[in-house]
Amino acid sequence: MNNTISKVTESSLLLDKSVSFMPHLSRLEEIDLALENIFSHEKYLPYVKQLQIRSMQLQMDKIRNKYIQKPRKMSPLDALRLTHFQERVDAIYVENEPTSKDFMQAELLMQEKEGLLGSI
Repeated sequence: MNNTISKVTESSLLLDKSVSFMPHLSRLEEIDLALENIFSHEKYLPYVKQLQIRSMQLQMDKIRNKYIQKPRKMSPLDALRLTHFQERVDAIYVENEPTSKDFMQAELLMQEKEGLLGSI
């Protein structure tokens, strides 16, 4: 009988602890989502730029697929086209990188996350 009471008491304590952690866990999920949004390339790219990147990636895939069996046989012109497409994609991402304000916000969010994890 005492064993049953102690198990019930333990399970109620665990339930109380898990309920008290719930606000922390939901805030941790919010912080993780916010950090993901800050460092996500897609967030900073206008729709037109996203379409341009997808189009160039499709062109690069077509070129690579031509030489899938013998990649060493790639023509210099196709190799140059691959390089050119990749440079254009990289340039689009560089001009749309997160700002210093975004990095400061991310730092504050990471500090808050560490504080929440320390209190759990």
